[in-house]
Amino acid sequence: MQFTGDPNFFGKDSFVPFIGQIEDVNDPNRSGRVKVGCLGWDPVEKSGENGISTDDLPWARVCMPVTHSQQMRTGGKHGLLPGSWVFGFFADGQESNDRYIFCSFNFTANTAEENNRVRAD
Repeated sequence: MQFTGDPNFFGKDSFVPFIGQIEDVNDPNRSGRVKVGCLGWDPVEKSGENGISTDDLPWARVCMPVTHSQQMRTGGKHGLLPGSWVFGFFADGQESNDRYIFCSFNFTANTAEENNRVRAD
């Protein structure tokens, strides 16, 4: 039996992940959504014929831990800031408009060549 996909059945049509960078966290609905520019999916240019402005990006939902119920004004805040790198998926597959964010990547500060794990006496 060959499966041709069902766009109304999440996961059976396709699972399309992305890596992106947060561009806006000021959700006008105050529901914790963010705007994320997705590598390879959204142009790097913010203007011009091939560009897309931050205003034109769709709002993405942020997945929260199960310890935050997110019901009836309870829950938590995601803490993402513009410039944060994130991993997520498109719930609408190749359409790439219904965006969900799973997690963020840690920030790597400037590193030094010296071994900081050895205690200096």
